[in-house]
Amino acid sequence: MMKNKETSVRCSWFRVICLVLLLRLRGSLSFYFNSSDQAQAQAQPTLCLPHQSSTLLQFKHSFSVNCSHFPWFWERIIYPKTNSWKEGSDCCVWDGVTCDAETGFVIALDLSCSCLHSVSPSNTSLLLLPHLRMLNLAFNDFRQSPLASVFGGQFTTLTHLNVSHSGFEGPIPSPIFSHLPKLVSLDLSFNYALSFERHGFEKMLANSTQIRQLFLDQVDMSLVDPASFLNLSSSIVSLSLGGRNNQLLGKLPQELFHFPFLQMLRTTPLHLDHDHVSWEVSFPKTNMTSPLRSLQLPFVSIAFAGQHLLNSIGNDLRFLEVLDMSNCNLNGSIPHSFANLTHLIRLDLSFNNILGQLPPPFSNFKHLQYFDLSHNQLDGQIRDDFGNLTQLFRLSLRSNQLSGNLPFSVLNLPNIVLVDLSQNELVGSLPSQVTGLSLLLKLWLSGNFLDGRIPPWLFTLPSLFSLDLTDNKFTGPIDPFAQPAASLLEYVDLQNNEIRGPIPTSVFALVSLTILDLSSNRLTGISEPNINLPKLNKLDTLNLSNNTLLSFKSTGRNANYISAPNLRSLKLSSCNITEFPWFVRNLEGLEELHLSYNRISVIEANMFTRLKSLRFLDLSHNTQLSLNAIPTLPLPNLERLLFSSCNTTEFPNFLTTLKNLSELNLSNNSIHGKISKWESESEGWPSLRSLDLSNNFLTGIDYYPWKNVMTLNLRSNLLEGSLLVPPLSTMIFIISKNKLTGKIPSLICSLEILEILDLSENNLSGTLPICIGGFSILLTILDLQRNKFHGNIPHSFLQGNRLQTINLGSNDLDGPLPKSLVNCSWLEVLNVGNNKIYDTFPHWLGALPKLKVLVLRSNNFHGELINSNMKGSPFPDLRIFDLSHNDFSGSLQPFLQSFQSMKNLGNVAMRYIGENGDLIDTYYHDSVVITMKGAEFQFERILTIFTTIDMSSNRFEGEIPEIIGKLASLQVLNFSHNNFISHIPSSIVNLTQLESLDVSSNKLTGHIPTQLTGLGFLEVLNLSENRLVGPIPMGKQFNTFPNDSYIGNPGLCGFPLSKTCGSGKPEAPPSHEQKADSDSVFQWKAALIGYGSGLVFGISASYIMLTLGRPFWLVKMVEEATYKLKTYLTTRARARARA
Repeated sequence: MMKNKETSVRCSWFRVICLVLLLRLRGSLSFYFNSSDQAQAQAQPTLCLPHQSSTLLQFKHSFSVNCSHFPWFWERIIYPKTNSWKEGSDCCVWDGVTCDAETGFVIALDLSCSCLHSVSPSNTSLLLLPHLRMLNLAFNDFRQSPLASVFGGQFTTLTHLNVSHSGFEGPIPSPIFSHLPKLVSLDLSFNYALSFERHGFEKMLANSTQIRQLFLDQVDMSLVDPASFLNLSSSIVSLSLGGRNNQLLGKLPQELFHFPFLQMLRTTPLHLDHDHVSWEVSFPKTNMTSPLRSLQLPFVSIAFAGQHLLNSIGNDLRFLEVLDMSNCNLNGSIPHSFANLTHLIRLDLSFNNILGQLPPPFSNFKHLQYFDLSHNQLDGQIRDDFGNLTQLFRLSLRSNQLSGNLPFSVLNLPNIVLVDLSQNELVGSLPSQVTGLSLLLKLWLSGNFLDGRIPPWLFTLPSLFSLDLTDNKFTGPIDPFAQPAASLLEYVDLQNNEIRGPIPTSVFALVSLTILDLSSNRLTGISEPNINLPKLNKLDTLNLSNNTLLSFKSTGRNANYISAPNLRSLKLSSCNITEFPWFVRNLEGLEELHLSYNRISVIEANMFTRLKSLRFLDLSHNTQLSLNAIPTLPLPNLERLLFSSCNTTEFPNFLTTLKNLSELNLSNNSIHGKISKWESESEGWPSLRSLDLSNNFLTGIDYYPWKNVMTLNLRSNLLEGSLLVPPLSTMIFIISKNKLTGKIPSLICSLEILEILDLSENNLSGTLPICIGGFSILLTILDLQRNKFHGNIPHSFLQGNRLQTINLGSNDLDGPLPKSLVNCSWLEVLNVGNNKIYDTFPHWLGALPKLKVLVLRSNNFHGELINSNMKGSPFPDLRIFDLSHNDFSGSLQPFLQSFQSMKNLGNVAMRYIGENGDLIDTYYHDSVVITMKGAEFQFERILTIFTTIDMSSNRFEGEIPEIIGKLASLQVLNFSHNNFISHIPSSIVNLTQLESLDVSSNKLTGHIPTQLTGLGFLEVLNLSENRLVGPIPMGKQFNTFPNDSYIGNPGLCGFPLSKTCGSGKPEAPPSHEQKADSDSVFQWKAALIGYGSGLVFGISASYIMLTLGRPFWLVKMVEEATYKLKTYLTTRARARARA
């Protein structure tokens, strides 16, 4: 669905691009030809001078005319103007020709968008037009032509020259500008192969001293000194630069903002993505007053892009009509001074780090047409005062933290074309009716908390073609609506709401629909696809997944042929389907079919007879379905087959007939036996790229039949014997949790494009191959934990490697840590715990900028942590730090202040460590073992906001440093089993996120600080086996801690201990309600801690799923609970950040 959605959006953006090109071209032409000379030329008819007609015809013949060379989206703006140039007719009436009204001389040629094509156009004929003032050759095709081929002579009268988008190539010859002494406007933009030679730009400015308009977008200016822009004429009005091909080295001088007539300064990115170009711009720190009307600096690195700059823009640039500083890393909030920008037509500050609330009252911006503040960190409510913005056509506040009700005034704007308020925290319902919106094309409100019923008017707006209300709380049925056939809706996405009731027939009468997504709702009733689908002739994608109460009426084997010629993707996962749907069998154009998480128990080959176009088939999680008895599957074009978590016990026979199969997933089945050559296909499937056989009962591998496989997942089988190295094409190789023995073959070093190597949890032994850290420059994951490897870790981690995770824990490795690990600049997780490594603390690892998890537990590390070579702020991104069960000694005082990331994680996005949105996330998750309350927990995933320090079971001494209180984001702290003395530092009260605190088995003295009762998230406390005295504090979480938290401190008294504190009466226990509330909170907190680190419901749920064969009801329950917990965690994280 996402692919289709992106395609739809991409097509809509092509329309926008076309509009931009048209507007840009129209603007250029109007500047050229609306002059007083043009007006005079049209005042009265003038006959062309004969020699000029022949000159123009000669110029015409130097080109060929071919409109097929141009992109399809130019077709409305291009036409061959020279077709009207006929010998014997008046050249002054030819298309694109303008003559002087008095003399008849040709003074302007506009041949833009004229389908002209020439490898080397001649300029000799143009030299015979000595009075030519304006020449426009934009949007033609002169590829491989040098600029000098047209402008190699004297054009002493030329004032306006536009050759943009024309494909000229090579260096820009400086001498040509000495022949253009009167040039006022020059447009060389979007000729990607044009370049300025060294000092060429300066020479151009020296020869063209009257230039007022200069457009150089996408021209290669890498050899241009930015300081040379100070040589521009003081009369410069418009300056347009930029693009990925147009890279200046250095900063544009801030003096540009003091040019007295400069009205437009623009840099233009080449691609509509969010990668910064190398531009740098400095703004004056004071007195920036300027006549600028258009300031467009998207994707630019701006020096001092903070609050002062935003204030200056509002105070000093009061004539601005266009302000575009998107993707500029702007910081701060939008100041009240923006109320001065009353002339604004376009405001785009998207993709920045702007905080706070929205700008001053919108009533100030009466001329505003384009308003985009998306992808920032704005909060607060959206004021409902858009009523005065009658010219607004685009409004995007997507991906902020805006709350409150949806402003209804937005939905009454007469010229609005796009409204995007997605990914915020808006609440409330949509209005029951609206006025206007006759021009609205796109309404995107996904990812909020909107509720109520979906009003019928949304489906009857005259221009609307894209509606996205996903991930909200809309309820109730969708009411029928009138005249659905008149709707232009192409894209409707209502997934992940709480919509109930049947799908109204009027939805299936939206004849323009190409994408309809109603998945993850509570739809009920009977759907009759045999009747409804033929009405949607343009439908490409239909998604009804995760509607378990929706049933499909089968019309039986004699069903009429269904005409849905454009339906390519059908998704019916989790719809409680018990048999293969009859209507699906007739969808001859279908390419993608999802039927996972249903209760289908039988499929037969004849069900697929007509599905010749099918490329993707997902039958996963139909737990009673087997492929054993199917001899053939008539799907000649099938590329991806997903059959995970079903009831197959052997490799299906039909697999060898699927010649185009590129992805096969048979994971979580009951397949037994060995992998060997297929009887009918000794060479295997040449097209297969991805194979997942994980979680089966395979016992051996004699041979890999897949010569070109790139992803091979054999995790959790019963594979025995030696490790067999996969084909050289392999990029992801996972064979963990098996019974492999022997050494790692040296042939592993030949896998030069490997990205993941996971051999963990086997019985492999021997020493690690010398090449292990450098055989593949693409290697990202190296996981060899829980084997029997011994010897030293090789010193083979080369510079430039991309390793993000190295897990060598739970082996028998010894010797020191290799210092070549410092070359792993991308490293996020390093685990060498539970080995026999003998070394001092590797302080040099502090130079790794991305290191988040460092586990050295249970080794023979020794000595003090502080080293004279530690400088600056080592370990800047560390979140999990485990030194437990070693022989470290000394004080912690200076060391703990290094952990900068633990001081504030309020603005860190909540994601899993190692999660980058790529294929690796699908196959591998970082894990870690954490000790809490004396027990070890295996966390299968690690959230970036999870932080822990474990220095237990060492020989640290002295006081617990007060500096610990600065690690405000710390959640788990374990200093147990050391030699710490003195009191518990009161600064621990500053650890407001702390959930587990263990300082047991030390020599701590004094009272328990009463301030600790303020730690509202504290759920695990262990102060046992110390020398603490006095009463145990009462209140909040302290009312829930058991005796075990305090035993071994003879001087303590009070609840829950039996020893009283002076009064002789036992301490009153907390009330039953108070205890129950605390227990409930603890249970949720425990679940949240587990989820935050990868557990869902912990060991119990995992045990049930493994022993009972992953029952469907439990899987669904866990998935739903996971979603709810993650939603809760997100809300909690935001609340913490705001606090």
